[in-house]
This record gives sequence, structure tokens and C-alpha cells, in this order.
Amino acid sequence: MAEETIIGGIMVYQNYAPRQASMKWVWWMLAGIGALILAVITTVLVTANLSESAKIERMVSIADGIPAADWELMSSSDPKHDILCIPFDQSCHKLSRAWQAAESVNVEELAVSTGYDLEVGTVYRPDCAEGWVDGVHIRLCVDGSEIGLNMYDR
Repeated sequence: MAEETIIGGIMVYQNYAPRQASMKWVWWMLAGIGALILAVITTVLVTANLSESAKIERMVSIADGIPAADWELMSSSDPKHDILCIPFDQSCHKLSRAWQAAESVNVEELAVSTGYDLEVGTVYRPDCAEGWVDGVHIRLCVDGSEIGLNMYDR
């Protein structure tokens, strides 16, 4: 409602109604901030997805280079990218393979043939070779002519 006041012989109208123009400005500002936040989150997720894909490709590349020509692949589990995985407290990618060789395999010779710096025969796993390669943990275990590979990332 407008109130009429006379000041110095001039009639002045004072409007006490809320100003609609200022509220529109606030809503546009909130929409802009929301769009900016959404753009940042999208950029982080896309960048993380590309990084995770590179890790998966590296793991598969390492695993593909291990078997000898005469080994038969018995089982395989390749990692998949899980966008909900938080790598702070768990590994997000795991890979496992199992092969059957034509003859018995020696774990020391196997470790050397990979070309990676793997520790052979720990107290808990004397028939295994394991170590870290490019942020990926590799464990190769041998049981006669059966070879098992387990990998996970940090």
C-alpha cells in the first residue's frame, strides 16, 4: 500500500510493497552458482573416469604380458570402472587370471621372466612372487603347472 505524505507542499508517495526485482536477481544468482557447482562436479568426474580407464588399461596390459605362449587361460576377471568407488580406503580395480602350463613352472623363473621387480617367496607365501609396479600390486602364485595372478591398484 502507498502512503501519502506532504513534505514542503509536495505530495510524496511511499511504497511499502516488497520489491519483486530484487528477488529475481537473487534467484538468478543462485541459479548461476548452482550451474557453476554442477560444472565443477562434472569436470572432476570426467577427469577421474579418464584416469581410471588408464589404470585399467595398464593392469590388463601387464596381465597380458605375463603368460608364455603354451599356457592355456583357465579363468579371467578383468577390472571394471566403478564411479562410486572411493580409493582412499580400498582398491577400486581388481584383476585375476589363472593359467595351466604344459609343464611345471618355477616361481623364481616366472618372476624373472615378467621383467618386473617382484619379491619371491615370503614367509606366508613361499610359492608366490609379488611386488608393486606403477601403482599396481602384482601377486603371481605357482602350484606345479597352475599359475594364478591377482592384481589390484592403490
